Amino acid sequence: MLKIIVKDIKGRSVKLPVCTSLRYISSYDAPASSLEFRAVINSDVKELVSCELIYDGERIFSGIIDEQSESRSENGRTLDIRARSMEALLLDNEAKPQRYNLPGFDLLYERHFRPLGFKGYIGSDRAYNGELNVTKGKSEWSVLSEFCRKFTGTQPVITDDMRIDISGSQVPGHIHIVKDRIISLKKTIRRSALISEIYARTRRSGGYDMCLESDEDVSGIIRKRYVDISESRLHSIDEVQEMLYSTCSAYKSAEVLCSGMVFCRPGDRLVIEGEKRCYIVKELCMTFSAEGERTRIKAEVERNVA
Repeated sequence: MLKIIVKDIKGRSVKLPVCTSLRYISSYDAPASSLEFRAVINSDVKELVSCELIYDGERIFSGIIDEQSESRSENGRTLDIRARSMEALLLDNEAKPQRYNLPGFDLLYERHFRPLGFKGYIGSDRAYNGELNVTKGKSEWSVLSEFCRKFTGTQPVITDDMRIDISGSQVPGHIHIVKDRIISLKKTIRRSALISEIYARTRRSGGYDMCLESDEDVSGIIRKRYVDISESRLHSIDEVQEMLYSTCSAYKSAEVLCSGMVFCRPGDRLVIEGEKRCYIVKELCMTFSAEGERTRIKAEVERNVA
């Protein structure tokens, strides 16, 4: 059962009547997930600031309201809400330009994230060798993601209690979809996504002499790339390898439309009954309307799986 909780500018919960339509989207390529819904109302609604989406007792979404609008017509009055998850705070705020030598997350947290209302962090507060340069125009999300990419090798996550988790300890979920729930299934082979080889330059005085080859069968595909990691922001050969892995994952993908709500997160492992391959969830879209509940999942094949 779906339940929506909204709060006004004074922090008071506001009870909404019947929700007539809803769409929730979470994508690997977008830091903040989004929620849009429409409700029938009988009177004016005060200015709202936050909302939560609960499904079968589990909180799926918690975020800030970007826009609310009320409409009147011969069919009655409706309220439309558009909201984004708490990552939006980091996306919408520009970071103060400064330079960090031997950066540690404790100092970054105090200067950048605590003032935005975050309640703490999970992960190491050690100082790392290197430099973090916060240039003019960078968002707070860019600062956070760049720190994690360069120093911890993890993907930052905002927890339900408003903490920033940089530990990398999140365990991907496992989702299994049975045939009876599948409305449609589309599988795509994207040969244009594959890179056959990446040649890396690892030393300023050297050439592009390190070759990394795709693990996929790239018969008939010749698509080379040259990457200079001696002076670029790519600081390790592992990131070049990750570039190659990502093209292998995008090579084969699936899009499945299911009946009902199937909640998962980008990065979760997906198994579709009757399919030999395991997939990694890239995007989730759950909708509710007069036609019922639907879930659309876009996923890419798990790499290194035959």
